[in-house]
Amino acid sequence: MTLLYDRALQPLDIGLEPQPARQDGLPHRAATRSVGWLRAHMTDIVLVALLLAVGGAVHWVGMDAAPARFDDEGTYTSYAWAVQHWGRLSHYTYWYAHPPLGWIQIAGWTWLTDAFGRAPYAVAAVREFMFVAKLVDIVLLYALTRRLRLGRLSAVLAVLLFSLSPLALYFTRAALLDNVVTPWLLGAFLIAAAPRRSLLGAAASATCMAVAVLSKETALLYLPAVLLLFLQRADRRNRRFTLTLFTTVFVLLCAAYPLYAMTKNELFAGDGHVSLEWAVRWQLFDRTGSGDIFDPNSTAHAVIRSWVQLDPWLPKLSVALLLPALVMRRTRAVAVAFALQVIQLLRNGYLPYPYVIAMLPFGAIVVAAVLGRACGALWFPAQPWARRGANALR
Repeated sequence: MTLLYDRALQPLDIGLEPQPARQDGLPHRAATRSVGWLRAHMTDIVLVALLLAVGGAVHWVGMDAAPARFDDEGTYTSYAWAVQHWGRLSHYTYWYAHPPLGWIQIAGWTWLTDAFGRAPYAVAAVREFMFVAKLVDIVLLYALTRRLRLGRLSAVLAVLLFSLSPLALYFTRAALLDNVVTPWLLGAFLIAAAPRRSLLGAAASATCMAVAVLSKETALLYLPAVLLLFLQRADRRNRRFTLTLFTTVFVLLCAAYPLYAMTKNELFAGDGHVSLEWAVRWQLFDRTGSGDIFDPNSTAHAVIRSWVQLDPWLPKLSVALLLPALVMRRTRAVAVAFALQVIQLLRNGYLPYPYVIAMLPFGAIVVAAVLGRACGALWFPAQPWARRGANALR
């Protein structure tokens, strides 16, 4: 016991100098996770950067000159100009032909960047925004393809098919509402395919889908495919709540459009004023149809023929490989999205010239997924060195 008391006691450090903060706080953990995420996705980041450079350069060079300006571009440009300069939805009476959020977004870009003030002509100012939308499309298309558990090779192929297709290049340069819709559609699918099946993700996907519909009503045709993707990915324990939240957010946001018409006393048809009811009836039932796509003398046939003349490969391959893509569970929701648009082409209703725009990224995924699966099954297992290279592209 005496040995215990013979030991010298160390002096206590009771100084008042501040001690360095521990490095395990929330900022440190967030930084660590960010670094880990960057390391894990560095290959994808480099590939996306290269795809942005290629796709952006091809889109940018000559976009003011080609395609030649046409009437729809002038219409939406004038709407955006009226929003920015007059605070109105149109330079004439707004008659609910389309929801206004699409050209409101365009007006936001032209206001923030003074595009109307510096562009060589008004439509060129709006085409700048189409360029930004194209860059966003590239990022989201790559991310969606990867989130569907497809390999990097398929993701790169999908982006290249979409970015370099003459058909896509022609239409994505034009000042059209469909180009505003596409990023929001891809965003809705991307969030719906997230591995973390959270309620917040459901609300975010519903918001993207609602913005797409409020930008152009044809986006509503993609809703069943988004819901299918949710059913595939949702956790069974909260699937009901997820779908309920998605539906609630989507309906409430889309309700802003008829509520706006109601506040203007323009929800229902009446004497002496435009109405949302009349516009919907005209779009669905009263508008002159484009005819049968199989009738060589119809307008619909001419529209589709013009698409195929611009790009004889992507449209045909997308339709030809649609059935295998529907069979593959990973791509089933995307294939359903594309199939619904193909079915829509078969009806004898009105077929807009730029209707193909939103179909293109989904068609690109269909082609890339099926070709990637076929190449992997036929070639990579037979060659060990090729199999190692394939693993690097996954």
